[in-house]
Amino acid sequence: QHLLFRFASRNQRISICLISQENCTMASALASTTHISNVRTLRAARPLRSTSGARARRGPIAVAVASKGLTMRTIKAQKLTKEAFAPFGQVCEWQEDMKAFDEDDAQLDLTQGTPRFYIMRIPAKGLEFKNITHHKAVTQCLGGLGEKSWYMCVAESTVETPSEENMSVFEIPPGLFVKMNKGTWHAGPLFSEPDHIDFYNLELKDTNIVDHHNHFFTQEEVKSYFKIVTDDEQQ
Repeated sequence: QHLLFRFASRNQRISICLISQENCTMASALASTTHISNVRTLRAARPLRSTSGARARRGPIAVAVASKGLTMRTIKAQKLTKEAFAPFGQVCEWQEDMKAFDEDDAQLDLTQGTPRFYIMRIPAKGLEFKNITHHKAVTQCLGGLGEKSWYMCVAESTVETPSEENMSVFEIPPGLFVKMNKGTWHAGPLFSEPDHIDFYNLELKDTNIVDHHNHFFTQEEVKSYFKIVTDDEQQ
């Protein structure tokens, strides 16, 4: 279904885009391409019109607010290796059944609370990010389910202000997962396709509530966001 997007502006600083319930998944792609600062759901006062002339049914719509005046900075992705990722954590892969625990296993610290191991579904958001986060109390493991690579930007836990000089981006292929050390800064998982990827995630049950510490590049003196440059784009 194709919709007529309705745009409005105020003081030339924001734009509003309304998306029908059936197309709410398009909000993430729109956010990526127009640098939308937040996406929230509201109830439509009246149905939107489709290009086919049929009336879209009433229901929740996505309202996307886009900010302007941001400087785009690029950061180059690199291939994932155990050596390159070592300052940030570990790269873990398959092992033979019954192998004894050793240094190749994920070295975890889950002592500050109740562990939470779950599968989270992440929609495609493109390869741009405006903030980066870290967890002070727990290591974190992330791995993608499926056959597609994804990207993660990281910085060491000792970094006070993440920047181009101290951040690295890795392309993480299928069949591997990463364990991030306590305090490792990270932005992601990030990817442009498919529409979504399911990730298994090991952290604490309240990590996203009490241990989610962000740095916003949009709040720096030079307000900006980052775009990941992949090998395909460099060729």
